[in-house]
Amino acid sequence: MPTLPERVAPALLVVAGLLTLLPLLAGTQGASGTAQPLVLHWQFMMGMLGLGLLAAAFVPALRMAVVSGAVMSKLALLLLAAGAPGAEVVGQASMLDVGALALLLAAGALFWHAASQQARWDGVRP
Repeated sequence: MPTLPERVAPALLVVAGLLTLLPLLAGTQGASGTAQPLVLHWQFMMGMLGLGLLAAAFVPALRMAVVSGAVMSKLALLLLAAGAPGAEVVGQASMLDVGALALLLAAGALFWHAASQQARWDGVRP
């Protein structure tokens, strides 16, 4: 029977995945000219990351790789957004990324704790 953290952490991944997919609904209205391909690429990458998070919620083998990749991606985007505060589209999306980052860190900590407990139970860890 799964423990409470083993049920909560996948739910956090689902919510983080949905928060990551949410900016895709915004479209590319804020971008014009040469910035539009960059915005389209950013949306594609966020879409793939969101789908990866949703898949990791149900496939345990993907969890730590997807969570660590998502944390690095969200941190990089937040650092870039901090460097360019005038970009309104990035500013709106960064608030969603802060929430998704918090959820990812919590889910990662729960997965790490569950793996540590399992390793201790199996006698792998001294």
